Amino acid sequence: MKEFLSRLIRNKLAWLIALVLVGGGIWYFRFNSGGTGPVTYETQAVERGNLETSVASSGTVTPLITVVVGSEVSGKLTDVFVDFNAKVTKGQLLAQVDPSTFKSKLESAQADLIVQQATVGSREVDVSNSQVIVDQSKRDFDRAMALYERGLNSANDLEKARNAQEQAQNNLKIAKANLNNARSLVTKMQAALNQAKLDLARTQIRAPVDGVVVNRKVDPGQTVQASMQAPELFQVAQDLSRIKIETKVDEADIGSIKEGARATFTVDAYPERTFTGVVAQVRINGTAVQNVVTYSCMVQADNPGLVLLPGMTANVKILTSERQNVLRVASAALRFRPASAGAAMPSAGATRGTADAGGDGGGMGTATGGGNRGGGTAGGGGGTRTRGSGGGRQLVAMSPEIMKELGLTAEQQTKVEAAMKEVAQRQSGQSGAAGASNPLGGNAPNFRAMAGANPAADAALMRTRIMNALGNILSAEQMQKYAALGSATAVRPGTVYVLGPSGEPVSKSVRVGLATDSQTEVISGLDEGEKVIVRSRTESK
Repeated sequence: MKEFLSRLIRNKLAWLIALVLVGGGIWYFRFNSGGTGPVTYETQAVERGNLETSVASSGTVTPLITVVVGSEVSGKLTDVFVDFNAKVTKGQLLAQVDPSTFKSKLESAQADLIVQQATVGSREVDVSNSQVIVDQSKRDFDRAMALYERGLNSANDLEKARNAQEQAQNNLKIAKANLNNARSLVTKMQAALNQAKLDLARTQIRAPVDGVVVNRKVDPGQTVQASMQAPELFQVAQDLSRIKIETKVDEADIGSIKEGARATFTVDAYPERTFTGVVAQVRINGTAVQNVVTYSCMVQADNPGLVLLPGMTANVKILTSERQNVLRVASAALRFRPASAGAAMPSAGATRGTADAGGDGGGMGTATGGGNRGGGTAGGGGGTRTRGSGGGRQLVAMSPEIMKELGLTAEQQTKVEAAMKEVAQRQSGQSGAAGASNPLGGNAPNFRAMAGANPAADAALMRTRIMNALGNILSAEQMQKYAALGSATAVRPGTVYVLGPSGEPVSKSVRVGLATDSQTEVISGLDEGEKVIVRSRTESK
């Protein structure tokens, strides 16, 4: 026995294993046997302030009016008289096409006209001679008729005189026709001469308007070919003191943008400076790219000091709605749900658009939103960002409150729940998994899995599926009311939590209106200065 203990003491491996086991035990009992600590809640007061919603997009700065200067004739450019940024006036000579060929054509047309004019003179003489012969034949016929009536002339002589008169008249008609033809050829030759003069004049490329040369695409010695269309030589901006920006807006946001709406934008060259403009035009012709339809919005703005240069990328925000001096609450409070609420569906006030920002507390973002997790197990704080083009009109979660507000029957509610499960399963490509019962409220991991290479296309597809499913269940009036609830300015119910007398979360029903990622307008249910819970954190012992 003593020998065995002696060997055990000398065995270093055995001692090392023993130390590891003892240390692991101490760590386990120290850090895991105590459980978790209390939950702390972060609150924020309801305050008054301004709210505004906007649609973000981008576009390229271009002059308000840009004239493309081309060449209507082909040939080699002998001279180019202007360069980039040159200020030009209307009629100023910009470039010269080699005129030698066109001068030759002009001289040839002049010679052809002279020859044809001489031909007209000859045809006029022929007409005059024919007229003389006609007059003579008429006199001869009159004399023959008089002699025939007195019996001094035969009928044959009278017939010859008549035939001679008719032949002279026909020759006169031919002479007049030849004269008219010659005169028409003179007109044709004159037109050819005018065209030759015009082509020669077009060898001088002149500015069509006053402005600045923003682009020059040719050099002296270059040959231009104007066969099917005029080649582009210069671009002249008529007035750089006014610019326009063409932005692309998603079909879900285009309904909230009206002509005359205020817009602000920045450019990378002046990141600290904000420029203002207005929406001058909303074009009705949409463009579809990967099943995502966008519409062009033309924003016009002043260019003070000509600091905005053509080609700059502008980051545009178009104001869609605003509120002045209203009660507002943190949007995170509407998304917050305490741990005791479990997986209950969030109230309508907490829902966001299908591509809007949303927190893990139950926002309905489908993967393009980027809400931050709240601390601990209850999470619920939401990230903030400006809604970009493609953010989409909000799809309100079909919570019991919303179904009641829409007036759905029990049968309709059952059908809606089943339809939403089917939409979630089709969108995620999974069988009925956790979260599938609430495709609008969503389960964060499940919905993040839906995001593919094109989140905007995924969001648009899900929005279409949901609207198609609801359209088969809801009446036309109910669908109209449901669509109105998705507006950023729609008044809708919501739920927030405040701290009760013993420090536990207590729910309060509110009515909210205009919503942004960070703040939401409060219509009723809260008073100024009242504190609401925005997130929670669980401390470890």
